[in-house]
Amino acid sequence: EHPVTEMITGLDLVALQIRVAEGQPLGLPQDDVMLIGHAIEVRLYAEKPEDGFLPSTGPIALWHPSAKARVDDGIASGGEVSPFYDSMVAKIITYGETREEARREMVAALGETVLFGPETNRDFLIDALNRPDFVEGKATTAFIGENYGDGGVMLDVPHNQMQAMAAALFHQLRRSEALVKAPPINPELLDWASDNSLESVVVFGSGEEAVRWHVHVERAGEYRVTNGAENQSVSVHSIAAPHARLSIDGTPQDLLFHHDRRTLYLATRRHSLLVKDSAGLSDRDDVAGGGTVVAPMHGLLLSILVSDGQSVVKGERLAVLEAMKMQHEILAEVSGTVTTIAASAGKQIAAGDLIIEITEDEPEA
Repeated sequence: EHPVTEMITGLDLVALQIRVAEGQPLGLPQDDVMLIGHAIEVRLYAEKPEDGFLPSTGPIALWHPSAKARVDDGIASGGEVSPFYDSMVAKIITYGETREEARREMVAALGETVLFGPETNRDFLIDALNRPDFVEGKATTAFIGENYGDGGVMLDVPHNQMQAMAAALFHQLRRSEALVKAPPINPELLDWASDNSLESVVVFGSGEEAVRWHVHVERAGEYRVTNGAENQSVSVHSIAAPHARLSIDGTPQDLLFHHDRRTLYLATRRHSLLVKDSAGLSDRDDVAGGGTVVAPMHGLLLSILVSDGQSVVKGERLAVLEAMKMQHEILAEVSGTVTTIAASAGKQIAAGDLIIEITEDEPEA
């Protein structure tokens, strides 16, 4: 990779290529090329590591690269990751006098880098860089299988802590929005009540998956956040989008976030989370699954392999989708009868578009 070579030689390879293309000599002999220090490059991809590294597409809510690294990118906040090209969105390169120094610099740089919108491999890269096999220079092409197993990349994310911080952030962001819309009041009165009974509710998820968080105000900026089973102490020290500084149970956390109405993207230096506040909304069964087969990403629907009225079994191939230079088989999640074919082969479809509906077989008595 040419950025790694440029970092350890101090040469601009593109400039040298242009010189050669113009018929000029390189201007330096091979003996003058010195390799100094170590460099590491990672490729930031819009993909889902926990789902077989399937590509992810869609609008970019926030692109915030680190200032601690060289970043070669071609994206920006407000743009979009389309299904028409490779899903790599940036190369991130760090340098150190030793390999270990370059590795630590990379972990720090990734911790300050976020792409909110499409899913990315950022958290996987951070986790991989911290695995003993990589730290000790023992990584091979079998690295993922040996370190994560055959079941896919499942990271140990502290969901309760992340959600508790998200709930406290939601409370403060709502409070700030209300302050802008309300008549002028003294900001010192925010989070104050004479009987210390202030509380707000945030609900993440819907239906049986919903988790209800109660944010109890202890004092201005300090909260007890509970969901019944979990009880976390969260302090919000500062918010200056996209940065926020919080503490959870006394442990400081520097966060990056993006807030859009009921949606909150949140990232610590190791983990990322997307949550949607459904408090006050009616329950809607609008999540795909079971007999509802939708496109997992934008792409070209190459073929539909079943017909209306056909019986299918769980795991049977239903369709083939082409996206980002790869073909993806879409399999039946249930056994039943095809009752609707809503898409046409040879057409572009968007993520979430309905392809097929299956009426599930009744369970045997």
